[in-house]
Amino acid sequence: MPPGHKLDVLIAETQTRPVAALVCSGLGGRAIYLLGASIEEGRELKASYLLQWRALNFYRNKGCLSYDLGGADPV
Repeated sequence: MPPGHKLDVLIAETQTRPVAALVCSGLGGRAIYLLGASIEEGRELKASYLLQWRALNFYRNKGCLSYDLGGADPV
């Protein structure tokens, strides 16, 4: 894929190991959350929340105007 079309991976780490990760994509002014995972230590530390905020700031700085968490369509 061209550099601007690759997936972005954010990883939260403690001093000893990774505890959570998030995969997103941003194209055409819109960022899309695709996947997230954490181990028990990451859940206790709320590492996924940190990654969501980091992703929001990352894509805002890239010019994205929306961040799609992939909610359900009621129709």
